Amino acid sequence: MFWSWWNDFLFGSHKGIPVDPVRYIRVRSEEMIRASMLLGNSQISSQQRGACTWELPNSGHMKMNCDGVVDLETGNAAVASLIRDEKGLFRAGFQNFVGKCSPLTLELWSVKLGLELVLQRGFHHVVVESDYLEAIQLIQNQTNISNLDHLVRDIQGVLQQRRDVSIRHVFTECNLCDYLAKEALLIS
Repeated sequence: MFWSWWNDFLFGSHKGIPVDPVRYIRVRSEEMIRASMLLGNSQISSQQRGACTWELPNSGHMKMNCDGVVDLETGNAAVASLIRDEKGLFRAGFQNFVGKCSPLTLELWSVKLGLELVLQRGFHHVVVESDYLEAIQLIQNQTNISNLDHLVRDIQGVLQQRRDVSIRHVFTECNLCDYLAKEALLIS
């Protein structure tokens, strides 16, 4: 989405750029959170749904959901990250169209860019949630893929530097950034 807005700005279109991009993303994120809470996911049982709802972080903590989406027909990809506080309120986020990328590489980029946002904003006590188990395993050093080492090392460096930031796996249904990433892909 930001990429699209930036291109509109650079090439003089300006018609697709919201007056207040940060407010636009915050409002859209809050709408998706409310809709997800109201509608749930009809493809999973109520027992699974109970175990698969977004939960508030502990008091004094923040939660960052991140995700990437690849259109299997075109190979085009987009990432998103959403950071919320202990009350579930939007604190920061982004959506980006990134072009062509593999799903694993894309997920690692969504984590890396989200962590850069955490550092930039000075947030502390952050739980990072991703629905891509292989990416989490790479980050936690449980597997090794040499062509992605640079991304994994960057993420691990932040996690080692910032002991108050942790990462964990969640189901896709619990990751509201899935909707933001899909929207960024559709807008591109």
